[in-house]
Amino acid sequence: MHTYRLADSLVLQTERLASDIAQLPIPGRLTVIPNPLSPAAKHAVPAAGAPPRADRIVAAGRLVAHKRYHDLIDAFAKLADEFPTWEIEICGDGPERSALQAQAERYGLTHRVHLLGHVLEPWRHMQRAAIVAHCAEIEGFCNTLTEALSAGCAVVTSDCPYGPREVVGTDGGLLYPPGDVDALAAQLRRLMLDESLRMSLAASGRASLARFEVDRVARQWFDEMARAKRQVRR
Repeated sequence: MHTYRLADSLVLQTERLASDIAQLPIPGRLTVIPNPLSPAAKHAVPAAGAPPRADRIVAAGRLVAHKRYHDLIDAFAKLADEFPTWEIEICGDGPERSALQAQAERYGLTHRVHLLGHVLEPWRHMQRAAIVAHCAEIEGFCNTLTEALSAGCAVVTSDCPYGPREVVGTDGGLLYPPGDVDALAAQLRRLMLDESLRMSLAASGRASLARFEVDRVARQWFDEMARAKRQVRR
């Protein structure tokens, strides 16, 4: 934080973070540039005529406490009897893996909660799934969500600082308060019951992805670096 005060320009990933940083005594310019969508993930939507999406919820990321995958398993346990064909896949590895496995065992859901370990291209799993869930209590910027929207998935995400709301917008996904398992279960249930809602959210989300195109984000970086260079010359 001390070095921020020395910067002529700070590049941040979300408007919400920029708003918070603006409250600090930092004289430099604040610029918001999001992470770009991976070009590989951009083409992850199944082609016309592909098999229908499975009754599957995918989550992806490092298995650490602040990602709150335990909330997803708790919420799914509330819905498992009502939706016996549905399953969860969690792409990622980390120190919480054994605890999450034990949690699934306590619920008797080991055959329906799949911990896949490290996955190089998680969007390959998303493109076959109906829903992507994101449960973190804090984020810098959530690449998983842009990948999910690109894969044509409906999204349920915690409304945590700082990225999810800005990624999914008002019509690209369903939000819930971080840590609220009942609210997470309710939002998942809405989507599990309503295929048309899933399709509508997926279409809206994918249509919003232009702002994360690599070329567009690169232009923002080049513009900001050119501005900084001009500033130094003065």
